Amino acid sequence: MSDRGPDDAHAALVALRDRIEAIDAQLVALVAERQRIAAQVGDVKRGAGQPVLDPAREAAVLRRIAGIAREHAVHEDDARELWRKLLAMARRVQAAGDAVHDATVSTMRDGAATVARDGGSSATEPGPHTGA
Repeated sequence: MSDRGPDDAHAALVALRDRIEAIDAQLVALVAERQRIAAQVGDVKRGAGQPVLDPAREAAVLRRIAGIAREHAVHEDDARELWRKLLAMARRVQAAGDAVHDATVSTMRDGAATVARDGGSSATEPGPHTGA
């Protein structure tokens, strides 16, 4: 630990949290892009008469993600848990089609706006400069 004073520590925390918030915005944009592609996958699957759920594909994705997590010193279980959620979101979008996907994206935006308006006051959403 360094010998920073309280003002220096506060400034460092603000700067680091700003960087995290920028990464968060990038992550959300990437998730939105992933969802748009998943909707297209659903269209192709429907056209080919294939089911939404593909357990072998999902298992392969989770194995690939665990390997990538190891390469980046991210705990494999954490990465798999995150990707299980992403896969569930993709299945939902694939099953629902574009109309419901558009409504979901709109709802997600409305929820983010609510959190922003509330300053992250809910118990599950950190406000500005409070999350890790």
